[in-house]
Amino acid sequence: MNHNIDLTALPRGKIEELKNIGYHYCSDVEANLQNLRQVLGTDWEDLAKVSKFANALEIFQKEALNGCILSYNKELDKLLENVIRPETVTEFTGHSGSGKSQVCFQLCVSVQLPKWCGGMGGQALYISTNKNFNSQRLKGNVVLLNKQ
Repeated sequence: MNHNIDLTALPRGKIEELKNIGYHYCSDVEANLQNLRQVLGTDWEDLAKVSKFANALEIFQKEALNGCILSYNKELDKLLENVIRPETVTEFTGHSGSGKSQVCFQLCVSVQLPKWCGGMGGQALYISTNKNFNSQRLKGNVVLLNKQ
């Protein structure tokens, strides 16, 4: 299959360099491996280590193995069934005071729980766009979860 280099996981700068010298597909690069080191200062093997294509079945299998992140609130988990997945970005929107931050705090805590506790043993990144992060609210989630 002839993959467009824009669809690879290569660094954006390297993709632009390749396109500027006329390489638009992985097959273009593979056909000119000798020139690649001279032009980019690196081997295709080094670039290819970064890039991996995945077909739909591989993505589906990975998602099935990773499962979904639970909030440990039965009603909310039923509503969000299989929506909050690892390695994805999820955005919550709503009116002020509707519980968006609280849900995010809870998901951040629960994804970090050890697997033997029903968690994923993972890590979380919480991004606040309005600069009102309150660590005490997050600590409250941890305390409540420990009581369960």
